[in-house]
Amino acid sequence: MGNTSYSYSKLYRKKFQVHCNECGWMDEDKTKFVNIEEDMQGADVMTFECPTCGKVKKSRVYGR
Repeated sequence: MGNTSYSYSKLYRKKFQVHCNECGWMDEDKTKFVNIEEDMQGADVMTFECPTCGKVKKSRVYGR
């Protein structure tokens, strides 16, 4: 069968984005994760350190 150690989850991993008010949209995996929580509507809100401006921001998490 060959090498089955390759993870299929890497092939089909959904990309998520967050928004920095100063720098714009970016992939969540390029940020430094701080915390995640739910807002009152049940949406995920991620606290992250922006790699561009270096500030800690909060943003809803958007899938694409």
